[in-house]
Amino acid sequence: MAKSVMLTVLRLGGLAGLFCCIAAQAAWAQDAKQLQQQQDRLPELPAAVDTTQADGNAATSDELQRAVQQEVERQLKQRQQVRAEQESNEVTTWRKPKESRVNFLQMGGYFRFRSTFSHRCDLGTFIPQQDGEFGYGTSMCPPPLSAYSTGADDDLDASKQSHVLFSTDMRLRLDPTFHVSDFLRVHLTVDAPDNLVLGSTPSRLAFNNTLQSGSMSFLSHSQAPPLAGINSEYAPIQLKRVWAEASTPVGALRFGRMPMHFGLGLLYNAGEDINSDFSDTIDGLLFATRLGPVHIVPSYSIAFTGPAASMQSPQAAGQPLVFNTADEQGPRYDLDPKDNVHVLSLTLGGITGDPETFDPLSWSEALLHYGMLLSYRTQNLDIYNGTRLGQEPIDLSNRLQNRRGHAGFGSLFMRSEWGSWHMGTEMVGGVGVINNTSGLQADETTASPGSTDESPGSMRLLLGGAALEFDYGFLRNRLRIGLDGGWASGRSDGAGFTSVSSQVTSFSFNPAYQVDLMLFKRVLGSMMGAGYLKPHIGYFIDRFFARLDIIPSFANTPSSTPGNSNFLGLEFDATVAFHSINNFHAQLQYGLLIPFAALNHLASLGDERPQIFEQYGRAKLAHLLQLMLGISF
Repeated sequence: MAKSVMLTVLRLGGLAGLFCCIAAQAAWAQDAKQLQQQQDRLPELPAAVDTTQADGNAATSDELQRAVQQEVERQLKQRQQVRAEQESNEVTTWRKPKESRVNFLQMGGYFRFRSTFSHRCDLGTFIPQQDGEFGYGTSMCPPPLSAYSTGADDDLDASKQSHVLFSTDMRLRLDPTFHVSDFLRVHLTVDAPDNLVLGSTPSRLAFNNTLQSGSMSFLSHSQAPPLAGINSEYAPIQLKRVWAEASTPVGALRFGRMPMHFGLGLLYNAGEDINSDFSDTIDGLLFATRLGPVHIVPSYSIAFTGPAASMQSPQAAGQPLVFNTADEQGPRYDLDPKDNVHVLSLTLGGITGDPETFDPLSWSEALLHYGMLLSYRTQNLDIYNGTRLGQEPIDLSNRLQNRRGHAGFGSLFMRSEWGSWHMGTEMVGGVGVINNTSGLQADETTASPGSTDESPGSMRLLLGGAALEFDYGFLRNRLRIGLDGGWASGRSDGAGFTSVSSQVTSFSFNPAYQVDLMLFKRVLGSMMGAGYLKPHIGYFIDRFFARLDIIPSFANTPSSTPGNSNFLGLEFDATVAFHSINNFHAQLQYGLLIPFAALNHLASLGDERPQIFEQYGRAKLAHLLQLMLGISF
């Protein structure tokens, strides 16, 4: 039995060895065949090269190598020509497009931490309320709360107020882009939080809807998450924009709630700067295409829809039309399209020169950006002033009234760069008519809901503004000296918007277009009905930057100012900034405002109340210091 088993094992081993020999022989034959094929594909030596010669004129090894190299290069060149012909044929031949493999998230945005210290931003002209009088000043910058107090304590004595405001806020802006495919993208802009004031949501909330001190704010040791309506007026996460973009062979289509910017930003400004507080956003769609060197962007947006609500419970016969958000079911919709404000725009623009190869130190080439924006808006009906849907039911019966407004706006933009010479300018104009101004005044009580009375008459719009930015570089553009300027039509108090008149001429610069630190940004609130000049000098040292601005300002009409004068003030703004290669930003700014007579109280106040005028009548020096730390990504 054991013998038979051993014989079987030997037979199997012999067969396995035979198979291994056969396989090895087949593999050797295959390798020999491949080697022979590779040898056959080797380029032949030129006929002029004879390796068998043995005399003194025989080719050296170096000559042989050069000859072989030349032949190899010739063969490679022929193969490249054949491959190019094949690719050319593939271009003209339709093939099924490859499936896109792009599907990823690209994150952008920034985090900003900003502290602001101001002294006498209210110009010292705020007169505390006395016996039902006063309680106002000549600056839009609010005074400290102690200015409104009537307490006997020195800290609560309005006449002894320090005029100091200090506040720190932060913002996290997220700009994610979802790349669905090579041609489809979805963009978002989210602020979480948006300018949250440090210390405004303490764990022991002192502002528990009662403004009482019994909640022991002194013992607060932590901060609670901001909750709208509980410890904060705003939601902690604000969705600012969301829009989609689809690329096509003839252009790009965008639709949704998206940013809007043109030129220098006088009319539309997206506010993309890390230190910006304002931005423009439109609801609609646009299509961007190109015809030769000119970019063409038509767009349609809805600037106003009036009340929007979802399905409500059926109304009983003879009952008023009542809506409230508490009973909403399903998605919202516009309750009447007739009160919508429709905006049609067309943007044309282009650039001469190549921005990628442009050398700012060379005078042999120049860059020229140019553009034109035309916009038309119209509204037939309007909702009566003060109508707002909320938790409480509201009667929307007879809330519509005639408006019949039409207006057109236009903007021309140009920016040129030639060597060390940079210049940019934008000019904006608007013309239109509002045929029925009923209900436009915030304090109007004569007009009634549903009224078509045109007793206030029509209002005509004729306004405009312009801005210029110019600078020249020295020391290989490290030292830059320039002059900026701007002008806006109308009155600096905005007459025609705050009170109905037959003609509106006041134009306001976009608040995201920063002119200064104090006068127009904080004291007046906007650059409207005024003009300014801004000579400036700046110096760059690697990642550091320093700049000084000197800004004299004037009003178009004296009667539009509190002090009945043209001269608004003189401001000095200094900036020191650092921007690292790793996207860390640090910026320190200081502003000094010397107010002129236009920001005083009227001299007639001195005749009526000389003591009050002596203390509050004349505007005083104002200071501002701001530190900003940020990281962009």
